[in-house]
Amino acid sequence: MTGFALDPELSPHAALRGAALSELDRALAALRRGDARGVHETRKSCKRLRAWSRLLRDLPLPRGHRARHINGLLRDAGRALAAPREAAVALDTFDGLERPGTLPAPAWRQLGGALHSQAEAQRQLAAAALAAAEKALGEVRDLIAALPATALGPADLRRGQRKSYKRARKAFRRTATGDAEAMHEWRKRAKRLEAIQELLAPLLNPELVPRRLAELTDLLGQHHDLHELPLRPELGPEQRELLEHATESPRKALERRLERRGRALFQRG
Repeated sequence: MTGFALDPELSPHAALRGAALSELDRALAALRRGDARGVHETRKSCKRLRAWSRLLRDLPLPRGHRARHINGLLRDAGRALAAPREAAVALDTFDGLERPGTLPAPAWRQLGGALHSQAEAQRQLAAAALAAAEKALGEVRDLIAALPATALGPADLRRGQRKSYKRARKAFRRTATGDAEAMHEWRKRAKRLEAIQELLAPLLNPELVPRRLAELTDLLGQHHDLHELPLRPELGPEQRELLEHATESPRKALERRLERRGRALFQRG
């Protein structure tokens, strides 16, 4: 099989381990390319694998699976790659904004120049980040390859998916306060649910799986990028205030869409 999914021809334990090892191999191959696309693909793989490690903690496994340690190493790998990727995303997000009519064009160009300079600086520093991430992912691969065998059934995996769904639903309900941290937590749990459902797709009843989850997580990602843009460390106070104003309207529009989409996906008990 290809992609991040269980092989239904294998036992659940062997399929879980095989899917994770295949995803790790894809992540390492992308990382070794050393380009921006490779970094992006590696970070996506790290998020899928962190969802995998969280699923492990929901399963009836014996001692020795070391899911928390695996998750910590994956978090370290993702953090090592965060600065160059986030600087590039900030520049892309800025390029997608419309200049407020009240803001002079030279000031807007100066904002873009600051973001571009930081993205280029991070690109130049990426070699150390790539090495740190590769080291962490290599350790993860060794740990997963050594996972102790255990008897699991499809029902165990379905229960794990259900727990992930409930966490995402609970996180959505907490966004009613409008708190930015609640939105971040919902995004994280929705992405985790998406990865777990991708992994377990051969075992799940399509009628019991929230549809169009990928569209939701894409919108949540756009909202996150808009929220983070004015917080970039390379910006001064006045520049941050200008970007707060420029991002407010598209961010609020996304929040309205997200509320409707969240109700549609998480309305069932």
